[in-house]
Amino acid sequence: MIKQFLRNDRGKHYGEIKKEIILPILGIFVIVCIIGVILWNRQDFHLIKDTLTLEYGETLPNQFDDFIETNGDIENIEYSSQDIDDFEEVLDVGDYTIDFQLGNKKETLYISVEDTTSPRLQLREEVTALQNHTIDYEECLSIQDLSEYETTIIDDDVNYNTPGKYVAKAIVKDEYQNQSTIDIPVTIEEVTLKASNASMTLKPNETQTLKVTTNSHHAITYASSNPDVVTVDEAGHISALKAGTATISASVDGHTQTCHITVPSTQKKSTTSSHHTTHHSSTNGTTQSSNNYVGETVYITKTGEKYHRDGCRYLRRSQIAISLSDTKNRGYTACSVCF
Repeated sequence: MIKQFLRNDRGKHYGEIKKEIILPILGIFVIVCIIGVILWNRQDFHLIKDTLTLEYGETLPNQFDDFIETNGDIENIEYSSQDIDDFEEVLDVGDYTIDFQLGNKKETLYISVEDTTSPRLQLREEVTALQNHTIDYEECLSIQDLSEYETTIIDDDVNYNTPGKYVAKAIVKDEYQNQSTIDIPVTIEEVTLKASNASMTLKPNETQTLKVTTNSHHAITYASSNPDVVTVDEAGHISALKAGTATISASVDGHTQTCHITVPSTQKKSTTSSHHTTHHSSTNGTTQSSNNYVGETVYITKTGEKYHRDGCRYLRRSQIAISLSDTKNRGYTACSVCF
């Protein structure tokens, strides 16, 4: 009885020891399995490439799937940027970053926007200009570039004074030192200038217009060689003042046309030599002869005290014919303008 009791007590004690060892081991195993499952199901990602270079004018990709490799759902990965306000707009030249994040993990995509494209140039039309005229070359060019640019025209070989065909050059450089060059054919045409008259005869106080035609876009300038006899205004209106001659010149772009103006005298003198009157001076006994100009006709006005020749500017309102001898008898004196 006693021996049997000892055996049973030993077996019970062994079983308890076995439980104390196995149960903790089994618990550890379960915990490890749970952790493994958690770790196995945890999503992870990384960027396939972390740099992106864009040419100025290009936009960012619509989606970044091609940049990301993940073991889970890509929609769980969020991205943001402190440099970019609108991901659909064209970015200016410069450097930017986009941060991708999933949980506590963050990776950064570095973006560089560069301008390496030269301006695109095209000649809109052939350049034609008259002698001594300026040319706005930029009006003849089509320039396309997203950046600011400046245009330099090299026209050293163009002689603007001489008709002919020449070649100018345009150099367009943008702010990032990209540049393009284009040749510009230039044709300089001769300026034509033609006056309606080579000579004219005007009476005193008469006005005529010298008609001048030209293909120039510049204004014609007029001048009189003798403004005391003939004047001319900026429209080519010629006014004769008194007897004499003058030359009117019309000029534009280095070309000149002239018109010779003659203003004849209107005084009529008698050439009859048989009608002489001898006057005897009672004071010195000398004899003088003079011409009475009996046949000469002059003109007076209704209110004036002067007699005038035909065409005098003072006869515009009234003109009364009278012989020269009668004017002297009536006390009229000669006009200082036409006599």
